[in-house]
Amino acid sequence: MAERFVRTVLGPFRLEEDAGALTALEPVDRLPEGKAFGGASTDLLLTAEKALCAYLSGEETDLSSLPLRLPEASFARKVLEAMRAIPRGETKTYAEVARLVGHEGAARAVGSVCAKNRLLFVLPCHRIVPTTGVGHYRLGSDVKRRLLALEKGDADAFRPKTVFVTSEEAMAHLARLGADWARLVEETGPLERAIIPDLFEGLVRCFTSQQISVKAADAIMGRLRQNCGPLTPEHLLTLDLEHLRAQGLSANKAQWIHRAAKRFAEGEFESGLLLRLDDEEVVEKLVTLDGVGRWTAEMITLFTLGRDDVLSLGDLGICRGFERLYGHPLSKAELERAKRRASPFGSAASLYLWHLASGGGVA
Repeated sequence: MAERFVRTVLGPFRLEEDAGALTALEPVDRLPEGKAFGGASTDLLLTAEKALCAYLSGEETDLSSLPLRLPEASFARKVLEAMRAIPRGETKTYAEVARLVGHEGAARAVGSVCAKNRLLFVLPCHRIVPTTGVGHYRLGSDVKRRLLALEKGDADAFRPKTVFVTSEEAMAHLARLGADWARLVEETGPLERAIIPDLFEGLVRCFTSQQISVKAADAIMGRLRQNCGPLTPEHLLTLDLEHLRAQGLSANKAQWIHRAAKRFAEGEFESGLLLRLDDEEVVEKLVTLDGVGRWTAEMITLFTLGRDDVLSLGDLGICRGFERLYGHPLSKAELERAKRRASPFGSAASLYLWHLASGGGVA
């Protein structure tokens, strides 16, 4: 058995070969102790690494042609063969795959085979979806959506967003929620908001902005960029807290930035690893940082990571937007129901509700 570790846009991956067959192409959270990127340089592992990186960059690469060894179990083998035959850019439901392998009604068993798949992308389990939505995936539903978009020609699927734009699909979904939503979406048209694509810089901005005006926050950010060098975790760790405070930060904010920089520098918030987390998991991860509450984490998830389904019920503007939309304040239960109905396009709903709360929208 030979193994090789590879850096990708989705974080580190482990490739394994045994007796001339690829036996694993799977994510790892951290490199095992004593291991480093690289490793065995067999022809197959080097070919697999090249194909993997090309695939994730959007190239028309056929990973399914790599030699591999399928399990002996008849049902699992049939499911994996059917999975391997799904063309790039297409999907099949779990029920459809069950029928293809001659086991009508075995959709859950198909899902179980997908969950145990150790050859991601080579055996494209992300192309198997439920009747509605994208369903569960080892790398998270957000990655699954991006993979499907990549295979349909979106070369930017894994590139950081610089602008969040309400898509036609999101607008159509919101318009179907009722006459009030349909009118708001139709008369407002598409909306967009700028995104800070670097997570650490976006976090620094959030810390800076807490409990002060936008104008004051802009001034402090300007001084940080001018006097503190690049706003990277590694560089900020070379500066003492007093230097950060001299730019206008409070003692607490300077400490929060320093502590966050240490955890970022240690790789805990590596972008590829965060991509594997669903939206709620990202929020839960971010609130472990000193100075980050749920609302701040949700804003970072939307306006830095560019996630599609963020609707913060702790945001006053969101609640005011709902009140204007429906003509009365909503109870907690009603807000939760409205959030579920907006999913999986909660971020687009947020933009429309903020627009409405600020005086825009329909008369």
